[in-house]
Amino acid sequence: MIWPFRRPRHDRSPDAGTRFDALFRDGQAFDPVTEREEDLLSDLVARIEGPRWQPTRDLPRLTEAESTVVWACRFSGIFGNGGLQYWLEADLAPAVSEPGIVGTFRRCDLHDAATAMEAFYALLRRDGQPVPDDVDERLARIEPVRDEFDQLDRALWQDFDEVEPRATMWIRAHRQELEHLRTVRPWHAGWEERFGTS
Repeated sequence: MIWPFRRPRHDRSPDAGTRFDALFRDGQAFDPVTEREEDLLSDLVARIEGPRWQPTRDLPRLTEAESTVVWACRFSGIFGNGGLQYWLEADLAPAVSEPGIVGTFRRCDLHDAATAMEAFYALLRRDGQPVPDDVDERLARIEPVRDEFDQLDRALWQDFDEVEPRATMWIRAHRQELEHLRTVRPWHAGWEERFGTS
């Protein structure tokens, strides 16, 4: 097969919205083989984030609905692979991340998780200073309060399994705010090599 040089971002074919529609079907049951919640949420994220996606630039530009999708998936992927320690190390821009993840948790009725994340960022503020962007400086600030940090980590793990189901419920209730993504092709890393820059 010969791949085209360019892959359009918009797909007007009749089945373009199949996976998009699957997320919004009535009922809470998902086919465990083909329709896992995390796969469908990832599909939405891949429609929001394109090949030129830059998190520190683009995250603040998202609508509330898009932000909820992206932050739920980011938290699931990052925290799920290493807890609060990994979130601490992977956070590219705390000034953007704190309102993003806390707001997402509040919208999804994960209020304990939202409170824990607020407390986490409060630990990183020293003498009224903002949370540093530098990872090493953040790590240094956590060491004197490691016990409190570990308690927050445990609290977040208690709610972790609810993040994707609650996000999915919120997204279903706000379908109209995401309808513009129906014809956007999901983009995944590696597609540029096969299809060219879209």
